[in-house]
Amino acid sequence: MAKRFRYVIGALVLFCLVFPFQMAAGKSYQAERFDSDVVIEEGGTLLVTETIVFQFSGGPYTYAFRQLDRSETDRIDILSAAMDGVELPRGMQAGQVEISSASDPIDVRWHFAPTTDQSRTFTLKYRVSGTTRVAGNTDQVKWYLIPGDHEYKIQSSTMMIHLPAGRTLAGAAGLTGAAWNEEATPDSLIFTAQDIPANRAAILTLSFPGGSLLTHPPAWQAVQLERARQTRAAFPWAAGVGLACLILGSLGLTRFWRNNHPVRSETFEQGIITRPPNELSPAEAGALFSLPNVPLELAVATLLDLARRGWVRMEQIGHKGFLTRQVFLIVREPVVNDIPLRPHEQTAYDLVFDRQPGSSQISDSVELPKAIERLQRGLRLFSETVIETMLNGQWMDPVRRQKRRRITSWSVIGMLLSILVFFISLFMIGAVSENRAFVGMLLMGFSIALFVLSIACLSMASNWLVLTDRGLRARKQWWAFADYLKGQVRSQASILQEEWLNDYLPFAAAFHIGDRWARAFQDRGLQPQLAWLRAADDMQAANVVALMAGISASSDSASGASGGGGGGGGGASGAG
Repeated sequence: MAKRFRYVIGALVLFCLVFPFQMAAGKSYQAERFDSDVVIEEGGTLLVTETIVFQFSGGPYTYAFRQLDRSETDRIDILSAAMDGVELPRGMQAGQVEISSASDPIDVRWHFAPTTDQSRTFTLKYRVSGTTRVAGNTDQVKWYLIPGDHEYKIQSSTMMIHLPAGRTLAGAAGLTGAAWNEEATPDSLIFTAQDIPANRAAILTLSFPGGSLLTHPPAWQAVQLERARQTRAAFPWAAGVGLACLILGSLGLTRFWRNNHPVRSETFEQGIITRPPNELSPAEAGALFSLPNVPLELAVATLLDLARRGWVRMEQIGHKGFLTRQVFLIVREPVVNDIPLRPHEQTAYDLVFDRQPGSSQISDSVELPKAIERLQRGLRLFSETVIETMLNGQWMDPVRRQKRRRITSWSVIGMLLSILVFFISLFMIGAVSENRAFVGMLLMGFSIALFVLSIACLSMASNWLVLTDRGLRARKQWWAFADYLKGQVRSQASILQEEWLNDYLPFAAAFHIGDRWARAFQDRGLQPQLAWLRAADDMQAANVVALMAGISASSDSASGASGGGGGGGGGASGAG
């Protein structure tokens, strides 16, 4: 029974896949003819009569449509629509034509009884005002005789263009889209072509001596010309407004910086520092360089420091992945002393072993990638406890921190306001009337200046000191110690002591050189013993390198998981 059911399901799936293609293959249409008769009237107005003969294969078909794009025209009036030589009344039933004159593009839709394997002739007559425009010293007629959006092929096309009486062309006539054969008479042009591909537009371009058709530009072009005039007139003013705002804003920011930015009350000669200069933890030492931001590396450094101090151990449990990356397990150790963890250390500990606030339940072990993922998810909480620790230890100044946050807020508000004003200026430039384009250009100059000043303000905020004088002195000392560790890594002549791998690895991780610090011991053939790292072999330096590589890969994974115009009348044409 189950086997028969599978056969039925398979047959249904096959039917659903194949049937639409069979339907599509049995239903197609093309245009036997797409002809236009265009009369160029006084004032450059076009009187157009289109005739399309569709050959339907398969079916049924119940409608045909033609869309007329209003762009670069003043007005399009639909005069009549016929099918098979009979003018149709308005409506949505078979034998009627539906005309959406208010839409853009204008949609003309012929409705007819279901038709299969037949030909039908559709005729549309309309008048276009404003498609003739001023182009340099000429009056230029530009119109899409065949729209660019038509899914059918056209077997043949004849375009009859009636020139206005007594007018001569100011250059060669142009008609794109096919290899047209042109025939000229004193008062007309005839273009013929065969086998026009689908979606190939035919754009007519005729140029007449300036003033022979137009006494003034069409309304849409007059709007463009007026907009361009106002824009040119306003440009020097807009540039002046923008430059003045930049100068005044820069002076204001400079004065604000000088009057408010903290200045160190004393200097400190760092010299060479070869060991941690004070009691700060690795996360606190690293925070001296990153505050008010607390990156994931400081949480990792805290985890390594907990291992160094005996709170956790790390065990190699195997390999994973195509490149056989070593996998480590982090295991909780029994509390070895009565010294409590600092707030940020307790937070990292609870995050790694998934202890919820107020709960006594805690995991005994966790794989390294999962631990890093938990630290990443809880990084905001960890950051808050680090900042709280720095504030309580008087390493970070709450007033300076608040001022930096205020400057950052000003910067963001300024950028958002500049973007808003910029879009308002674009709207006003497009409006043209009552010198709005002129005012819009002034607003654009102001918005650009405001955006640049906001970026400068944001840069100032990023460089704003939030440390106390005590914190600045400590940062100078820790900077010297970090430079010493980096120098030991870079120099092959440096003499590393085996106990340094264990003692300084958390600090190296906080200074973003943890993997290089471990590799330096491996490259020099040193194999210090680490009580908190258990692996299958005694190559401890290599195991630490593998551990740091695993931390780096897990950190990257966790961070990635969190984080003259074209002419009018384009339109479309088709059937269905």
